[in-house]
Amino acid sequence: EPINWPVRVTVFVDNGDGSQNALQHMREGLKLFLDEIPEEVEVGMATLAGRARFLTRNPRYTTDREALARAIDLMIPDAAAARFRDSLVEEAEALNDEAERQYFPVIVILSNDGAEGSTSQQNAFERGFQRLIANQATIHTRLFTSGNPAVGQGQTQVAMNLGNATGGTFEELAVSTGFRTMLPELGRDIARKHRLVSTQYRVTYAPPDGASDQPAMGILSSRQNVTMIPTMDGNVP
Repeated sequence: EPINWPVRVTVFVDNGDGSQNALQHMREGLKLFLDEIPEEVEVGMATLAGRARFLTRNPRYTTDREALARAIDLMIPDAAAARFRDSLVEEAEALNDEAERQYFPVIVILSNDGAEGSTSQQNAFERGFQRLIANQATIHTRLFTSGNPAVGQGQTQVAMNLGNATGGTFEELAVSTGFRTMLPELGRDIARKHRLVSTQYRVTYAPPDGASDQPAMGILSSRQNVTMIPTMDGNVP
């Protein structure tokens, strides 16, 4: 049966302590990022200082490029510490509450080496981590490091683990201007994923009586010039 599940993109931008030198480059990179995202893909944008605050509202996710451009322009520095972990816990809860979800969530985090002000307990974060994986979220983090020890290895390790566990990516930037080149590249990669996941077929196999508990299965196509990408859940990397 044909399956048309698009991607839906959530962008979290760290506008907190330490963002002054990077935020303008993040904004410019995000505008180039949107140029690469297909117009039918819904995008939501939030800042992280103090708490996750969505700048796209009513609806939170939109295909309206003018609304998204306004959201980018509303991203301004804030002296409060960003809540990197808290935002992921909240997003995990929101995804887990969507019983009828018919899209593949992609989360993009733009961060820096300012202070991390999350208040979530470790068990809540670990539960959120597992829910992000269970709900097929793909997480990409781009982290600007200017040598500020406030970020420590903890936030970097969390971002690396999230990328590895969800089929996403983690990259550090030594210069904040890198957002202008890395973000359009990431946009092209997400656009590629969208093209693949929104044009799929679900194949259901019912093993006969007496079959092995772990039958070997293969899927082939007789159509020429078609590259097959079989997955268990349709979530193409």
